[in-house]
Amino acid sequence: MKILDLRDNALFLQNWRERMRQPTVISGVAITLIIILLIFVSAFYGQDAYRYSGYNSQYQIQDAMFWLKKSLWQILMLQGGLMLVLGTWSVTRMASRERRSGTLEFHRNSPTTRLNQALGLILGAPSLEWCLFALTFIFVIPLSLIVGFSFIILMKFYVSLIFMVFFYHTIFVLFALSSTSKSQAAFNRLPGILMFIGIYVLVITMRTQNLSVLYHATFFPAYDEVWRSLFPMAYQENSYRNFSQTLYLNSWWGIALPSLILQALVQLPLLIFAFKGIERKISTFDIPLFSKAQMTTLSFLVLFLFLGSAYSFLIYGNMYNYDYGGDSRVRWIIYSFICFAFFFGLGGTLLATPKQLSFFKGLLRAKRSGKNKFDLSSDSASHVGWLCAYALVLGSTLLLLSYVLSAPVALKILVGLNILIYVAVFSGALEYFRLSVHHKKTAIFGTIVGSVWIVIPILAEILKNKVIDINVYYVLTSLSPFSRIELFTSVLTRSNSFSTFTLTPLQVLFQGAIVNLLLAGVFQILASRERKKWQTLAAKSN
Repeated sequence: MKILDLRDNALFLQNWRERMRQPTVISGVAITLIIILLIFVSAFYGQDAYRYSGYNSQYQIQDAMFWLKKSLWQILMLQGGLMLVLGTWSVTRMASRERRSGTLEFHRNSPTTRLNQALGLILGAPSLEWCLFALTFIFVIPLSLIVGFSFIILMKFYVSLIFMVFFYHTIFVLFALSSTSKSQAAFNRLPGILMFIGIYVLVITMRTQNLSVLYHATFFPAYDEVWRSLFPMAYQENSYRNFSQTLYLNSWWGIALPSLILQALVQLPLLIFAFKGIERKISTFDIPLFSKAQMTTLSFLVLFLFLGSAYSFLIYGNMYNYDYGGDSRVRWIIYSFICFAFFFGLGGTLLATPKQLSFFKGLLRAKRSGKNKFDLSSDSASHVGWLCAYALVLGSTLLLLSYVLSAPVALKILVGLNILIYVAVFSGALEYFRLSVHHKKTAIFGTIVGSVWIVIPILAEILKNKVIDINVYYVLTSLSPFSRIELFTSVLTRSNSFSTFTLTPLQVLFQGAIVNLLLAGVFQILASRERKKWQTLAAKSN
């Protein structure tokens, strides 16, 4: 079967037939045409007759050409809204429905490849939105010809937009299939809607941070060049700022790259990982989204991409000292790096730590194959292999951070050890819980973690210097990684923004490391005992 032979793709045909029913199509076409009509009316009547230009201090008449340009711009925005909002919602809703209904289990036994099944879901679910997207071209093409819009820029816009739409649809299908329980499939209730909105809010936030990797992971690059071409006067009024922004938003590790190349550099690797996750979930729902090796590679990739964009921003921020932020921007870069490191450390632990049944089945498979232990990279293996791999990722990216920033290597090693110890505490506690007799009481584990990481530090902050001794305060707050991110940032930037009372920041770091190292040792020993218990049980089984 060919990859793009959609006529023989059951998942695509199923979604196509449902989305392309005549009443739905007629309604969608009518609504789209009405919106376009409103765009023309709004562009004509929703503007002042004269516009003051701060660039040349003159009033300019808004002529018919400006009206057509504004209409074209808003129709292009409509195309993005159709595919990036409605299309993304459709693809996640249909993928979640497939997960809940169990039809993917039927397709799993078909001779269709996992890649074709994933493509059928990604392309079939938003089929109505793709048709409405094509409909809008009957307005885009004439308007582009009338206003003399560059054909090359228009083609670059659509290549960027379509690639981005495919990227977002794939990512959201991955989210929709990420649940291991049919009754808890993503996007089937209000939490799914809130998650959907939250991700798009995150996208807007990423755009404002002026880092090329974050910028090219959003839908803004496709529209920025079109805006500069359609409305050059508005761009020139802020030419100095826009010039400096263009430099660091379109470079990586100090190398200037075309926007499309940089978009592919950021989105294509993530797209491949998303497809791997979807294929794994279609094959077996009970396995994690990513294997330990994939999660390790993904963690390094994202941190490497992030550091490359931070390097470019610092270079061009110093060269064109405009809207740079000085030390505050450096602090934000380090702060973001630490958050990313914690996110992949804790998130990877959740994926890499096996559940009780998976661990026991892995032991039985290893026994049948004549091995006493299974491969540490196996989905059923302990978290220890992942923890060692994460330590390598963290160490290598911290060395790269030494290249990006001028903080001493010793400080980065100390901060890296503290981050690794926090991940070791969490991974040991999680594996002990999942392999113990309490493995079904997830709410209890979540409550304990929430209390230690959130409630106790807040309580210690409230009672500081009033009820509890300051040294006790340091110990209590050291239990939570969230209360240490600001300290790590201050140490790496060598600033005085972190105020301690009787200890220096380095002393607080050492003290916290000792406390958490003891906790990590306790939980790792408990987890090791649970592993040995199940290994003994597997050895005795027939």
